[in-house]
Amino acid sequence: MKIKIAKELSVYLKQANSSLVDRFLFTDFLPVGAAEAILLEELGGELPVLDVSESSCCLSITVCSQSQTRAYDRIWELVKMLTEPTSGIIKVNGRSYTVNMVTLPAPERLEEEGRHVMSCLVRVSQVSEVVEEWLETLVRFTEFTLGEGWRVYRGFQGSCRPSVSWQCTGRELNAAVGMVSRLVKRFSARICAEDADSYQYAVDKLMIALANQIKFTSVTEGIDLSISGITETRAEKGQATGELTIALAGQIPRAQPAAPYMSGVRFQAPFAFAK
Repeated sequence: MKIKIAKELSVYLKQANSSLVDRFLFTDFLPVGAAEAILLEELGGELPVLDVSESSCCLSITVCSQSQTRAYDRIWELVKMLTEPTSGIIKVNGRSYTVNMVTLPAPERLEEEGRHVMSCLVRVSQVSEVVEEWLETLVRFTEFTLGEGWRVYRGFQGSCRPSVSWQCTGRELNAAVGMVSRLVKRFSARICAEDADSYQYAVDKLMIALANQIKFTSVTEGIDLSISGITETRAEKGQATGELTIALAGQIPRAQPAAPYMSGVRFQAPFAFAK
């Protein structure tokens, strides 16, 4: 199955603001002689739906208008609608997308007909929220700590600012000791603030709150999760974006064998060595 991403976004834009795009929005080609027009064009063709992490493409946004001011206002309004959707993500036909800027809107040319043309590039990614108990614990803690002004994304990189995007980056299961095993999961949180001051405030507040928390208790599993290894790394470019990493560790019950042990293999019962 292949999805035309330009058509997907056109559906979203028409639902979000019909007064802006109803008469002027086109996909794939620009009609000749249209005095006012908005064109969404896929530079990479169709979007293959494979792994969600690979489902992204580059999209060109072109705005034509008889007025230079109107072209400027329209393209920036479109960019804001796509990169900062009201619900945090764009949802169309049961699928979810995020949009990030690649190039800023800029004047492209003045046509012979007197139309002013502005364009920009955005990257559209198909995303899916991750449902995982330990991740949900971190998400809820972050929402409580930073408050309603911050969006928190589960399992993918969001596009809105200010926001925190939590993802699980790895896990490690240590051998069972007695009837329990030690499971360690590593998480990263990409923090995107509106400026350097709000970024520093969010990082300080989140790190101190995590350090004071010491441990969580998962809701459904009922496992105590200890916190360790809290670190922060600032982005190379800019002072309003960075990454927080953390490790959570918990003791999980050892699973009982579902079938008899293989013949010829000697099994040492738990705690037998202590006798």
